[in-house]
Amino acid sequence: VQTCALPIYGPNRELWMDSSLVTWNLVGSYEIPAGANVSGTVTELPDRQFIAVQIPLEVPKVQDYTYEKNVSISANTVSVSGGNQKAAVVVLCR
Repeated sequence: VQTCALPIYGPNRELWMDSSLVTWNLVGSYEIPAGANVSGTVTELPDRQFIAVQIPLEVPKVQDYTYEKNVSISANTVSVSGGNQKAAVVVLCR
């Protein structure tokens, strides 16, 4: 079996990426209220690597980091807790 990579070129014909590369793909994005505890599992994508990115949706009203949420990933489960401000969490996998 022979495979063929699909190349994607930029405007100056420079190779931006090809389909043989591993890329991060969006699984979901969630708005988490201040102080909320949320957990979710992606069952449709076994054996993948996941990352989560936290994006503050309000300007922090304090000079410390109590606004940050605790985001943890275990296998294909993402858990978010704490933080005294609203935030978005973007989940990606590869």
